Amino acid sequence: MKSVDWMKVLKTFPVYLMVGAMVIMVAMSSIGCEGPEGQAGADGVDGIDGVDGVDGNVTCLSCHEESNMLEIRFEYNQSQHASGDISLDYAGGRSSCAECHSGSGFVEFMVTGDVEANHTPTAITCNSCHGLHTDFTEEFPALRITADATIDLWDGTTETFGASNMCAFCHQPRRGYLDYDDTVAGDDSASITSSHAGPHHGPQAGVLLGTIGDGRNGTTSIDVTNQHASVACVDCHMESGDHSFWPKIESCTTCHSGLTTFDRDGFQTDIEADMVLIREELVAVHALGTDTVEGVVEYHPHVGKISGTEFSAWWNYMVVVEDKSLGIHNPKFVEKLVANAKENLGL
Repeated sequence: MKSVDWMKVLKTFPVYLMVGAMVIMVAMSSIGCEGPEGQAGADGVDGIDGVDGVDGNVTCLSCHEESNMLEIRFEYNQSQHASGDISLDYAGGRSSCAECHSGSGFVEFMVTGDVEANHTPTAITCNSCHGLHTDFTEEFPALRITADATIDLWDGTTETFGASNMCAFCHQPRRGYLDYDDTVAGDDSASITSSHAGPHHGPQAGVLLGTIGDGRNGTTSIDVTNQHASVACVDCHMESGDHSFWPKIESCTTCHSGLTTFDRDGFQTDIEADMVLIREELVAVHALGTDTVEGVVEYHPHVGKISGTEFSAWWNYMVVVEDKSLGIHNPKFVEKLVANAKENLGL
């Protein structure tokens, strides 16, 4: 009997297995696996008509597009808001000052209404003024102080500055002339209590309103109507969204056609010349003291008591000095302040 070569059988077995499987598959395909079609089921419940969604757009990119953001940062870095020596080094760490002189302090005050004594100041950045969006339209730039907010002012009153509410919150005098009044002592005098006394360093909102001058002494009335009452800060200081905040002459030509300089008809030159005369007289009567810092003469209030007329002159002078526009913010008001100061000093 012939012997079986089992090694050869094992090698060819997978081939036989595959051929067998193919034969079975062909046979099954000819027979078919599907049975007769069943009865149709009942229709499902109709769905609810949906509401069209909001059309897609690129509103966010109108501000947040990369090249635009780079331009804004470049502009902002040229502003005094970005200067550390102004916003941080001097007052940013003081809890009473941090709400305006520190970016994190401003945010903390907006959220809680106060700034903790142990506040750590940070630079003023985009996020300081711009919070989270509650509306995604180009007309709503996510400002922490909205246009319809009411600003609590230095004298206990409130005012709405519209699109400039963000500016007015910090750029207000903080103190009034009555804070230094000594008339309760029975004499016509007032005390300057600090070398930094006066209407703070940013009284622009008060100058715009024309409400912070001391008109108690002298015959020169300081009650005038503001010619720029309808002009918002941003109209002049953010021409085309410029975040350097430096005013441009183009902002003025909308109303003053042909204007080529802020010194219209020499108005600023005249105000500056009068301010020099007033300053020299105030130094002579000890309402102002002088300091020399790196060769630059600086004038600070002189601590002490002066007469009522001298005080009115000093206060009105300080309003013009701290406003820093040489009258542009409210020309007729500043003109009256200067005239009142000169009269009270006998100039």
